[in-house]
Amino acid sequence: MTPYLLIIIQSVALPFSLSILLLWLVQGKDIYKLAGSVMIWLAMYAWIIQWPELPPGEAVDWLWLLLVAMAATGYMAHRRTRHFLRTTLFLTVVIAIAWPVLRYQPSIIMISELVVIVTIGGFLFNLAEKTRPVTPALNLAIQASGLAIACALSGSLLVGQLSAALAAVTGGYAIPEMLYWKKETRFSTQQILVFLPLYLALLLIARIYAELPITTTLLLLTGLVSSALIPWRHSWAISLLLNTGAIGLVLLNSDSSTYY
Repeated sequence: MTPYLLIIIQSVALPFSLSILLLWLVQGKDIYKLAGSVMIWLAMYAWIIQWPELPPGEAVDWLWLLLVAMAATGYMAHRRTRHFLRTTLFLTVVIAIAWPVLRYQPSIIMISELVVIVTIGGFLFNLAEKTRPVTPALNLAIQASGLAIACALSGSLLVGQLSAALAAVTGGYAIPEMLYWKKETRFSTQQILVFLPLYLALLLIARIYAELPITTTLLLLTGLVSSALIPWRHSWAISLLLNTGAIGLVLLNSDSSTYY
């Protein structure tokens, strides 16, 4: 098996197929859909990175802890404390991911970027609990795909693969959203509240360790926020446009680097 074929199987084909299978098999309770989706991504994650270290030694080693903690929070925490606990957990993981750089090379710019990520995360978590997006899986699949391509072009294949696996898992739910516009999405609120912080954590890792350009990062964040705020069934088109722009900026930067 060629390396490229293995990457496609790990990051796209297998998680997407399993997500479609899960969607077909599980018709009822949200907890089963959540557990199945989380297990699919975790299986691909373990395969891609060859098992995380415990205790975490690298930034990507924190991702499975974030995913499991967010999933547990949705069902174990009291309703009134869920948002606070979810945001606190996300803040803790953000600091843990950035700590190796913060410890030796702290800067106002980096701290500001962390504050922005956590603030946006807290805002979107709260919004997801109070409103029901029309096409959440499609929007998240577009965002994760854009991040995957941007990371691959920036030289971070690992983060790109993990983002592609996220896009594939959510993509299984995006297909019905595209085919049956008038029906309510089957992507539950709990799934949004688990995979949304995962996406933000992957974006943070790409920004800090893959040196994803700040303009690209801002476009990806704008796409995420706009798709959540705009109450329009085709808001995914705005997200797609902004993600395309983000990828284009990465290509322009790579061309400039090659030239000089």
